[in-house]
Amino acid sequence: MPPGGPLDGRVFGRLTVVERAGSTSKQSTWRCRCVCGKERVLPRSDLVSGHTRSCGCWNTAVRSSATTKRNTSHGLSTKAEYTIWKDMHRRCRKHKRYAARNISVCERWTNFALFLSDVGPRPGLEYSLDRINNDGNYEPGNVRWATRIEQNNNTRGNTRLTFQGRTQTLAQWARETGVRAGAIGGRIKRGWTVDEALNTPVRGCSSLTAGR
Repeated sequence: MPPGGPLDGRVFGRLTVVERAGSTSKQSTWRCRCVCGKERVLPRSDLVSGHTRSCGCWNTAVRSSATTKRNTSHGLSTKAEYTIWKDMHRRCRKHKRYAARNISVCERWTNFALFLSDVGPRPGLEYSLDRINNDGNYEPGNVRWATRIEQNNNTRGNTRLTFQGRTQTLAQWARETGVRAGAIGGRIKRGWTVDEALNTPVRGCSSLTAGR
């Protein structure tokens, strides 16, 4: 087709030439309809050179897609779980007490999607990540979502008592029995049995004499 020939009906990318619209001092201009329905008047050179392939909607879509992919590469980058996942890695890299105990994140959980698949979404705002075995690594089977109370019960310094097949911290037994945790601990130190320490009521005693 001659350089100045008609373009009516020709398709350039997402644009279909409808009719000639006029001309400038250098070349003809053509009215084109985009697949999105919008129309634009474009110079012939922009069309035949491939410089313009849409009314502009294609470039907008590409930029939007790239931004979305960058910001949500795993689909969940804005969620609290992602921040918690990053903090987990940061603690193991930078905290001396973690390094001294050789606590690390398993290789599988270098991938956030796999981490989330294993631990599931956070049940609520009051929950955070907790290692069941405080000397163990961040890995499947040793991590759970836990409340602050549950995490405090799981600290290394907590004393635990086993009674009737159940092992709990002093604080947990205190909530269950109504006997203060300090009283239970004091009784155990004085040689009381676990049964006596948990099931002997404290009757009108001050905190200094409770359980004596």
